[in-house]
Amino acid sequence: MLQLGAESGGEEMRTLLKMLALRTARNRDELKKAHKTLKEDLAIAFPEILDYAVTSKEVLIFLSTFGCLPWQRSMTSIVFQAPRAWSPS
Repeated sequence: MLQLGAESGGEEMRTLLKMLALRTARNRDELKKAHKTLKEDLAIAFPEILDYAVTSKEVLIFLSTFGCLPWQRSMTSIVFQAPRAWSPS
């Protein structure tokens, strides 16, 4: 547990909170950049997959299984279908 001095406890807490806020913002920015890079790479390698949520569990499992070049060559029979929109009929 964090021990704060009696005199500077408030200031130490503010400093720690600022550091946490900066780290959180940096992590958020890095995550956005990684997501953008992933979508750009997928637009080249698997443009059909952009119809899906690219960070969903299923897509990430697919990419971890078929993401390398030898697997891409052998998957000529795999066809992606766009997700169907549900509408009440």
